[in-house]
Amino acid sequence: PLLTVSVSPRGDALAFSTWGLEEDLWIVRSDGTGLRKVTDDRYRDRVPFFSPDGKRLAFHSDRDGTWNIWTIGIDGSGLTQITADKASGFPLSAQFSPDGTKLSVASYTGTRIIPSDIRPGARLPEPLPLPENGIMFRPFCWFPDGGRLAGFVWKPGAPGAGIMTLDIASQKYERLTESGGFPALTADGRRLYYLDEGKVWLIDPATKKPRLIFEGTAERPVIHQTVAPDGRSLYVIRQFDQSDIWLLDSR
Repeated sequence: PLLTVSVSPRGDALAFSTWGLEEDLWIVRSDGTGLRKVTDDRYRDRVPFFSPDGKRLAFHSDRDGTWNIWTIGIDGSGLTQITADKASGFPLSAQFSPDGTKLSVASYTGTRIIPSDIRPGARLPEPLPLPENGIMFRPFCWFPDGGRLAGFVWKPGAPGAGIMTLDIASQKYERLTESGGFPALTADGRRLYYLDEGKVWLIDPATKKPRLIFEGTAERPVIHQTVAPDGRSLYVIRQFDQSDIWLLDSR
């Protein structure tokens, strides 16, 4: 099954990760052709995000014996370790800034903004302040000005608790919703899509008024979504569980 999906800056390709016995990164054209693996090994590679030029992916992997952030070319070349510090706090995902010079890294110890060319093992910056005591913030996209992040807040072991934005300079948070997660912004930063209870919602960060866009079913809820930069295409992953019993006639 698929785990997450990311759209390239030009909207012409998708990157996704699989879940299960083999957890690899894949690339496919947005029309569904040209499917190919980016990684193909025994390690667990998850949650890819494109660089602004569309040539690299940032992802998290256990390939060094623990979970860390790595980058790789979309052709599978240039595998580079980004974090290798035990103090990084189990990095969960990373997103390139609009100019490609920084990465927002979410972990169990908080959100860090680090140089995208940081030397593996280098001392990491201190995490940004948490929005509330015991509540974590997981960034999932940058606003086009590079000064703000959109993400969702969560408490370890509990469901997602809503969409928030973070102004990096002032370190101030703004709440957009009381529930939901996995936000995705259009390239102009004016429309933000997010997932809540198996449904896709759209909200204007300025007015904070949500609108239902796509509704899954009880049998096939939406488990991940993202939007093309131009806002014209929405990509969703829906859960599909099916089991069959077969009778074999051995005669």
